[in-house]
Amino acid sequence: MTSITASMFSTWKYTDLLIKCKGKEWKVHRAIVCLQSKPLASAIDGKFKEAMTGEINLYGNEPEIVQCMLQFLYTSDYKDGSIEVMTQAITNAPESAETPPRTSIKKRKVAKAKVVKISDPHELVATSAFVSPSIITHENSAAPLINAKVYIIGDQLDIQALKKLAKVKYEALVSEPWNSDSFMTSLELLYKETSEDDRVMREAAIKIAGQHAKELCDRGEFISLCK
Repeated sequence: MTSITASMFSTWKYTDLLIKCKGKEWKVHRAIVCLQSKPLASAIDGKFKEAMTGEINLYGNEPEIVQCMLQFLYTSDYKDGSIEVMTQAITNAPESAETPPRTSIKKRKVAKAKVVKISDPHELVATSAFVSPSIITHENSAAPLINAKVYIIGDQLDIQALKKLAKVKYEALVSEPWNSDSFMTSLELLYKETSEDDRVMREAAIKIAGQHAKELCDRGEFISLCK
């Protein structure tokens, strides 16, 4: 069924509802969107202007986040700007330069990155420590913040499955690679936009903050947030 609804998201065939957000529009299907969100269903089923016009304006959100939300409703997933990087790790140094090193392949999801290749991994034979022939330089990414915002729109529209997925994606990205700027922005947003009753995402962020307390305590905004 997911493959069918996913194909429906890429076309506007048989759509019967228009979602708007700051100049961007999506033609969607009520049977897919409204069945997964009680607030959206109430807007269409009730005696509101949305029911008469067949249009819902999510003006309080960002188009990029609305896109993620709608993509999830059709595919059970969404793109947050992160990528999967395959890293080749030298697990044991070879006995000589002529002996190829034994390697293992590790797969992990990271924020968008650029990869700088080492021309000859055999040049590293002098060390017995863990070395990666692919050095990954992580750029600042909006992916953690996107996931925090997706969690918030999931809370606003009562899409619990979306909230769960956003939490999983958020935890994976802010844990590694560590980026204090991106994390602090998302942390401030979560405390501002989520309710006291909904502490799932806050607690996930607090747990990660505890792992990097030394770095964060040097930041004034983190100290202010803790007060």
